[in-house]
Amino acid sequence: MLLQKKQDAYLIQKYGIELDWSYSSSSLYNLASTLVNAKHVVHLRDHHRCYKDIIEFSNKEFYNGKLRIATDYNKLKRNNEISLGIQWKNVLGRTERALTGSVYNLAEAEEIEKFLKWLVRNQYKGTIGIVTPFRIQAEKIQDIIERNEELTEKLSKNDLMIDTVHKFQGDERDLIIFSAVISEGTTQGALGFLKSTGNLFNVAITRARSTLYVVGDLEYCRTCGVSYMEHFVKYIETFNEKAHKEYDINMDSEEYSDIVDDSQVSEWEKYFYKKLRQAGIKTIPQLPVDKYKLDLALLIDDRKLDIEIDGEMYHKSWNGELCYRDQLRNQRLIEQGWNIKRFWVYQIRDNLDWCIREIENWIKQK
Repeated sequence: MLLQKKQDAYLIQKYGIELDWSYSSSSLYNLASTLVNAKHVVHLRDHHRCYKDIIEFSNKEFYNGKLRIATDYNKLKRNNEISLGIQWKNVLGRTERALTGSVYNLAEAEEIEKFLKWLVRNQYKGTIGIVTPFRIQAEKIQDIIERNEELTEKLSKNDLMIDTVHKFQGDERDLIIFSAVISEGTTQGALGFLKSTGNLFNVAITRARSTLYVVGDLEYCRTCGVSYMEHFVKYIETFNEKAHKEYDINMDSEEYSDIVDDSQVSEWEKYFYKKLRQAGIKTIPQLPVDKYKLDLALLIDDRKLDIEIDGEMYHKSWNGELCYRDQLRNQRLIEQGWNIKRFWVYQIRDNLDWCIREIENWIKQK
């Protein structure tokens, strides 16, 4: 049951309830956290649900980068027709106000129906959820789909759920379709609601395990005045640019700086890169893989080696957090078919020939 703020305030005044117990403004977690010693609060930081592009936005926007992404990609549902991560379908619809005061966008609802038909034709096997901030929009989408009995029957195999964010909390699906609703015609009341419920947006997009498919007016959302939505549009555009940018390198150059910007790279990485080339081993510096950049990458046919040079000063300050993040990094690369070799700086400095032989031995392996 949802309690309106006015009714909440009336009940608080009538029964003399302390403001801390306000249903509309205080969560149970916030209330509980005020009753215990801060040192006894345990933060759940390891995230195991979403593909990294999905959770990384929430990590930055809502968790100050404190989450450690530990999702097992082998457990994610994959479909050859749908890529993992976030996709945005730009729809230039119009936002209409219902008699109840809520808003809806028929163009988005109809686009979602088209996408569902496409999923059925391509035999999508994963579970599907459709989530939106506005109750009336969820009802419009439900009505459109239920008119098509054949589509409804086929989607039953996908455990389809259509609802507002409140009902999705604690639930998840392989594919989440998010209907933004806001476009030309959006009321100030609807925008005010969104501005005050960033936590609901966070819940909505992180229900997706493998793919988040956003249906909405991209240009309107870019400048709508809802900060997290504007940041979300910028985030999507930024990583899309990176995804489509070709990694153009000059493999004939022996100079590290001719290939990538070396201003933030250790001298030992540059040194080892040059010595490997002199030994006839051509590596790629700072190759972007997943959300990481590899010190040196070696590609031999379908085999892949990540060569990492661990600086002594950095690792003197290592604690459990740094070790664990490296474990997660290694896990992610191994899942994507990479072998990993790590060298200490002093090994390259004092035993360079052995380090090169280690790489040569890996090349010889079948």
